[in-house]
Amino acid sequence: MKEIKYKTAQKAPAQFDAWSFRRIAPFIEDDAELVFIVYQPDGQEFRRITHKSPYPGGDVKSDFCLGFPDDSAPDPRIFQNEHIRVKIYVTKGEMKYPVFAKYRPPFFAFYKKGKDGEINWIEPFEAIAAVEDN
Repeated sequence: MKEIKYKTAQKAPAQFDAWSFRRIAPFIEDDAELVFIVYQPDGQEFRRITHKSPYPGGDVKSDFCLGFPDDSAPDPRIFQNEHIRVKIYVTKGEMKYPVFAKYRPPFFAFYKKGKDGEINWIEPFEAIAAVEDN
């Protein structure tokens, strides 16, 4: 497949400080790049990440929080009580997923800050399934 689109199976929680999108990395051609785009609720591009397929067949976690990866990062809380939509595509060839990927479907995880003011990235307080968004 050349591209795939996902969205949250239900709206994101009303309150959170950060979120992640978890998935299996596809196998892609050596000279291809994988592009991951998150869309704002109004359909505008929120963030774009382009890279080689990290650890093909391995777990990938894309994190979104205010100030990460730098101070120019947009505030991910705009997705509170909204669906989150993402698109993943490859610049050349096809994405190929390992057979076991169907047993580890992608999902969105949501996090809150702890009493120390830091985000607890280990334990999401809620997870929502990712469904294909045609």
